[in-house]
Amino acid sequence: MSREAFERIVRAYEEWDPGRMYEDRVCLHVISKVFTGRSETERQDVQECETCKTLKRYGQYKLEVESGPCDSEMSAKMLNGVMEGEAVAAYAEATLDQRGGMSGRFKWGGGGATVIGRSMAILNAGTHHDPIRDCEECHQPYHAEGWLRGAVVDGECTGARVNGAVSYNVDPIGPAEESTEAAIVGVFEGLLIIQCDD
Repeated sequence: MSREAFERIVRAYEEWDPGRMYEDRVCLHVISKVFTGRSETERQDVQECETCKTLKRYGQYKLEVESGPCDSEMSAKMLNGVMEGEAVAAYAEATLDQRGGMSGRFKWGGGGATVIGRSMAILNAGTHHDPIRDCEECHQPYHAEGWLRGAVVDGECTGARVNGAVSYNVDPIGPAEESTEAAIVGVFEGLLIIQCDD
C-alpha cells in the first residue's frame, strides 16, 4: 500500500464522527436485488516476488439488475436496471481458484436514478461456515463476497447513499485457466439511505 493510500485511510478513520452520524435524520429503504451478466478480462499478468506469485487481472463487466425477494417499493422504482463497471482482481499462487481480492468501480442506472460507486470483494472464500452456518466451506472456488457503496448522482433522490453486501458466483466460460469471459450470478442486499429534509 502506498503512503498516500495509507494516509487517506487513516484520515477517513480519524475524521469519522459517530455523534454527527447519530444525529443525522435519515429514511432507510431495503434494497434486495438479483443480478446476472458477464465479465471480460482485458489484461492479465503474473507478478513475481522472491516469496510469491500473484495473478493480476483487469476487466469489465455488465449486469442486469432486478428486484429480489425483499426489495422495497422505492428500490424497485429507482434501482432496477443495468450495472456496468471495471475491476482489478488479484489471486494468490497465481491461480484463479485460490484466495483473492477484487476492487472496482461501477455505474448503475436505467431505473429512476443513476448510482456511481465502489465495490470490493474477497474471492474464492465462503463465510457461511461453522460456527454460524454449515452451508459453505472457507475455500469456496469461483465465489465472491464483499460490499458495494455508492451515491445517487442523477434522477430521483440525488444525494442518497447505497450501501450493502454483495455475494456472487463466477462461472468461467471454457477452461478456467484459459478463460477470459465468465458468467456472473449474484445477490445484493443493502440499504438506500435518504437524508430527511429539514
